[in-house]
Parts: sequence; structure tokens; C-alpha cells
Amino acid sequence: MPLIGDDGKPLAAPQVKAKIVDIDERWSDPVDWQAIAKNAGRYSPFYFLASLDHKQDGFGSVVHADPDQSIYLNVFARTFVIGVGVTLFSLLLGYPLAYWISTLPVHRANLVMVLVLIPFWTSILVCVAAWIMLLQSKGLVNKALIGLPLGLLFNRVGVYISMTHILCPS
Repeated sequence: MPLIGDDGKPLAAPQVKAKIVDIDERWSDPVDWQAIAKNAGRYSPFYFLASLDHKQDGFGSVVHADPDQSIYLNVFARTFVIGVGVTLFSLLLGYPLAYWISTLPVHRANLVMVLVLIPFWTSILVCVAAWIMLLQSKGLVNKALIGLPLGLLFNRVGVYISMTHILCPS
């Protein structure tokens, strides 16, 4: 332990520093100590700024993060766009179905409602596995598109299809 000497007594500050630097040379760099001191408080802006693709420079000013480290705002925007798209697709499928069910006689409406609600009892993992089987390159959907094999899996099209199915099981 760097804080205790060979005789078991606490070491003086210069001796502690020497032992720590012996363990790893990077401890002699003042920049590392400044980073520790800057983020040692109970609350630190580090993660908040990182989530907005910003950081603090050496003087404490907020600056944009390097382009190779700026990913979060793009991911937030993409997630928001996919969420809005899935919501719209679910509304486009759900409202006509709800209207149709409301026009049916009571006994038929109850039957259709049971058929609509049964997929909610299916695990999401089972649904995702089923969509992988359907959308893969040799799956049923691509077999139905005889001359046009499309890449429907592991891209946004597959995300829209499977998430819309999960939110609107009909």
C-alpha cells in the first residue's frame, strides 16, 4: 500500500507521491490530478455535457466534443424520429381497426377484441424472434417478393415493422 511504509507507519506526502509514481508514471502528470479534482465533487457536469456532445476544456469552458466522440445527439435525434414514425404507423393501423370494431355487433366485436388482444400475451422476445424469421433474406416476406429480395433485417425498415407490431398487435 503506498500510504504505509515498510515499518507500518504512515508515510510523508513526498514519499507517498514517489511510491504512487513508481506504481504508474501517469500519476506524475498534473492533467490527471486536475481531472480528478474537477470531477471530485458530488455533482459533475462531465456526463451531462458528454450526453450533449460537449466537454469542458482545460480552462473549464464548455466546448463541442471532438467529431469522433460526438454521437449522442445523433442517436437522440434518430431515436426520436423512429419513435414518431412508429407512433404514426400505429395510429394509421389502430384507428381504422378500432372504428371497424366499434361498428360490429357486440358478440362479433368481443371476438375480434380477443383476437386483437391475444398478441399482447405473447412475449416480446417471441415476437422479435418471429420477425427475424419473417424478415431474413430467405424468410417468408422475401420469398413473397419473388424477384426483389430486400434487406429487411437489422435496419430501420425492420425496426419500424417490428416496433409497430409490438405497439399495435393487430
